[in-house]
Order: sequence, then C-alpha cells, then structure tokens
Amino acid sequence: MLFNRWLSLALGVEPGSPEADIWWSYCQTEVQIHPRGGPPIRARMGEPVTLDGPIAVLTAWNPMSKKRSEDENCRAQARLAARIDQMGLERWPAVNAPQTEWQEESFAIPQLPLSDAADLADEFEQCAFYYVAQDVLELATRRGGKIVRFHGEESLVY
Repeated sequence: MLFNRWLSLALGVEPGSPEADIWWSYCQTEVQIHPRGGPPIRARMGEPVTLDGPIAVLTAWNPMSKKRSEDENCRAQARLAARIDQMGLERWPAVNAPQTEWQEESFAIPQLPLSDAADLADEFEQCAFYYVAQDVLELATRRGGKIVRFHGEESLVY
C-alpha cells in the first residue's frame, strides 16, 4: 500500500503503529474551506479542489495531536490569526474534520508558499497541515529539514 511506503520511507513511521494510525486519520480528514465571497468548499486528500492554489490550511488546535480544552484551543487559534494578520496575509475560515470529535477551527491562507506554511505549522506545534497545490488537497509535514507532501497518489519531498 502506497500509504505504508510513504509512512516508512518519508516519515520514518512504522506501519501499524499508534503514530501510523494518527497519520492515517489525517489522510482521511475532510477539510471545509470558506473562501471570501464564495460558497464553502469541501475537500478530501487526493481529490480535485476547485480553488486556485496554492492555499495552506493551518490550525493551532490540539498541538502535536494532543487534545486541549476548547478555551486553550481558541486562545491558540487567536494567536495564529494575529500572526497571519501580522504577516499581511489574507485568511479565510476553514474547519478540519467537521462534525467529528477532532473538529478543529482552521484558516485557509491563499498564496502562502509551502515553506512559510511549514514554518507556521512548526511555530504552532502542528504535526502536519493541508496544502492545496495544482488543484489537489495534500497533507504536508516537515521531517529532517525537508517538507514532505502526500496526496494519495505519490509522495513529494522538497
């Protein structure tokens, strides 16, 4: 299975481990993006997305996939919003895993370069983030100083 190869080769994660289960859930997550002036768009990894990319989808909720209280998450998300605003970037509301126990408020950030998105994810202690590139939603993370992306068909390393 391609996902298992990606886990072991790109991330150094043992397939079948608890950490692998977390990565699998990231890959199965639906992301809902609310572009300014347009209808909400639902996206799943590897499926076409009708948005002009690049677009990063970032959250400050549940750093390192550790559950936090709603109050802690809301404060962290407010800090992320302030950071994005400080960078002079546009941000749209988004939700990772809507209507699930892991639902997380997020921001879609149009035209954010991949490396800057990875820097923000690191700054807010996120294991991964979503990235729309070439009209496909991808999962991205930084490992060993490199940004690794997976979109269901192949793994990309930058």
